[in-house]
Amino acid sequence: MTTGSVTLVGLPDSGKTVYLCSLWSRLMAAGTELPQNIGYVEEGLRPLMKGEWPQRTNPAESPSDTAFDCPVPTPDGSRVTLSVPDVEGEMWRTAVKDFQIPETWMRQLQTSVGALVFVRVHSDENVEYPDWVTSRKLLSAGPRSGPTNRDIPTADQMCELLTLLDDHLHTSVGLGRPRVGVLVTAWDLLHSEDVDCGPRELLKREFPLFGGRLEDNLRADVRVFGVSSIGGDFAEPRFRQRYLSGQEQGYVVGESSGGGGPTEKADLALPVQWVMGLDA
Repeated sequence: MTTGSVTLVGLPDSGKTVYLCSLWSRLMAAGTELPQNIGYVEEGLRPLMKGEWPQRTNPAESPSDTAFDCPVPTPDGSRVTLSVPDVEGEMWRTAVKDFQIPETWMRQLQTSVGALVFVRVHSDENVEYPDWVTSRKLLSAGPRSGPTNRDIPTADQMCELLTLLDDHLHTSVGLGRPRVGVLVTAWDLLHSEDVDCGPRELLKREFPLFGGRLEDNLRADVRVFGVSSIGGDFAEPRFRQRYLSGQEQGYVVGESSGGGGPTEKADLALPVQWVMGLDA
């Protein structure tokens, strides 16, 4: 059984926890063996099983070790042992602001074969570029206190995170290049015109700077996925009822290797399999 480590990266409200817990729920239903350090995902899974969203991770209350190790089935019927260390979004935001990352997590990056980067294009936590007309009026009123993390536009933060990964991810002997899967979450909440253009084009439109960075000459191999971790919105009573009865599940929208349109599959493990080099 192959072993590999994949690092989850994402700012607050980017969908990391819901994806990880939903993935484990699917694997558990498929009869996969019990993983190590299961407490973290079980805590997030409890509200999902009741048709509720998990509470946002509080860094002050997070366990010291939230690594999630489990076997993930592969298309050829074998399994790969996946080690996923979860880090709070605030840590990544701080890393961007201060250009520093704790030594423990730097070592984790340097030994990971790849990463999953989470971004939610319409999150309330996203920081837009300033309106310079309004900003000029604010600046003329006098100096403000020092800048905070929230002052850094989300597109800039994502570019810095991608650079961090590109510089430090481990180069796998088997893959040759580290792999980074960018997961555009809450795909089911997007408008039809956003869905039709596909996840990569959507990023180019919503975050042009980050979308352009994905096209740069990176050391890492990057693929963009659209992800709906549960398949709909709990705020819709009919969907919630179908979800609780097991009629709904999450899905992944991937880039077509043949140059066609986006492809949709009801398998949340697809981005993990691709990062590990187990292409479906």
